[in-house]
Amino acid sequence: MSTEFERRFTAHGPVRIEKRQDGQQVITGYAAVFYRAGDPGTEYQIYEDLVEHIMPGAFDVILRGDRDTVGLFNHDRNYLLGRRSAKTMRLFADATGLLYEIDVPNRQDAKDLVASLERGDVVGSSFSFWIGTTG
Repeated sequence: MSTEFERRFTAHGPVRIEKRQDGQQVITGYAAVFYRAGDPGTEYQIYEDLVEHIMPGAFDVILRGDRDTVGLFNHDRNYLLGRRSAKTMRLFADATGLLYEIDVPNRQDAKDLVASLERGDVVGSSFSFWIGTTG
């Protein structure tokens, strides 16, 4: 397994707060969007001469498997918002990309994030991953 850590940012679609019928607040948005020809908002500029396209199906192995995934604010493990294994974060792939839902924890940092989302100060998401090899 490589130790190379990668991040991608998307401002595709707003990150928003939804309030469920049970009163639970949920942060929802796209962590990544799939490439659509002619839509530069679906490309990730890696270097001046290199653009990355994420294709549908890119997250299928993770979604089918039981690998744990965490939702963090600003990629900071001190600001854990949700976790798949705890069922406080859910991931889905649709025609647009990788969609997440995170149940807002009852902590002050999460309440501050909700306020920033509601004001429009926080508008996008990003995802990170470790580059690994098989074999």
